[in-house]
This record gives sequence, structure tokens and C-alpha cells, in this order.
Amino acid sequence: MLVWINNIILWVITIQTAPPQTPPDIILLDIKMPDIDGYQVCSILKADEETSSIPIIFLSGLNEVFDKVKAFQVGGVDYITKPFQTEEFITRIQCIYCNNK
Repeated sequence: MLVWINNIILWVITIQTAPPQTPPDIILLDIKMPDIDGYQVCSILKADEETSSIPIIFLSGLNEVFDKVKAFQVGGVDYITKPFQTEEFITRIQCIYCNNK
């Protein structure tokens, strides 16, 4: 279990410096980021044939219904608000991972 979570974290760190050799199983995406927001990133990923099938989970401190609905409208499969409970966070990721295998 921890290895699996560490692989996700490793991928997130890796993509900041270079594209991964193999696509990730899941993308965790914040909404508020410098230069481009998470909604735009999600739209770009969903428009690209190579990344369109990767489930995207939004992880954000924004808690308004509008923000959550928009995340689903642009292609997100789940929305987790910060601060989050670790057990719930891991369970949600496991469910999405298992349902997409």
C-alpha cells in the first residue's frame, strides 16, 4: 500500500522535471496553481489522446459547490477537499484505481 502511494508521489515529483516514460494510473490535481489553474490542466489532459483516459482527482482547499461541479464538468472523476482525512483519501484513490483496472 505505501509503495503504491509512494509511486504516485514519485510520479508527481518526476513530472515537474520531465514527462514520465509511462503514463500514471491516476493524476492528483490542485486547482490553484501559478500560471495555469487545475481546470485548464484537466481540459488539456482530457483533450490529448495519450492522457484522456487517465482518471483525474482534484485535491483542493476550495469548498464551494461551483468549484466541485466545474471540476467534474472538465473531466475530473473525484474531488477531495483539503484538509482531508488520510484514510478517506487513500480509500478514494484505491476505489478509482481498482475501478479503472
